[in-house]
Amino acid sequence: MDQTLTAQALAPVCIGRSVDVLEAINQSGVELAAWQREPDPAWADWLESLPLDAWPACRLDLAPQDAVATLDASFDACGTPRGVSRDAFAADVASLAALFAGLAQAPRVRMRLDTGALGT
Repeated sequence: MDQTLTAQALAPVCIGRSVDVLEAINQSGVELAAWQREPDPAWADWLESLPLDAWPACRLDLAPQDAVATLDASFDACGTPRGVSRDAFAADVASLAALFAGLAQAPRVRMRLDTGALGT
């Protein structure tokens, strides 16, 4: 963890552009840690181009190691078109689930994907 993060962690809310900011959530007095990141172009343009009724929308409770397969089935049920960009999006969401599970020391995570425009 870098020194900037340590100084930020004194506040109840820590926001940063590096994944390292999420580690602050385990420090005393921190109530929220938010990672501000740009959507990956490997899937962001694809997702933005989809009609809203084809966007993946789901509520899942899963083990992180099952995330890609569970997301894939959910995306099929939503009518989200298959392809390289969809696979990249599922992999990105799965990596976030694994990251959260590690930080929370949780064997399972709950996730919710809803429709909406990126950046709003």
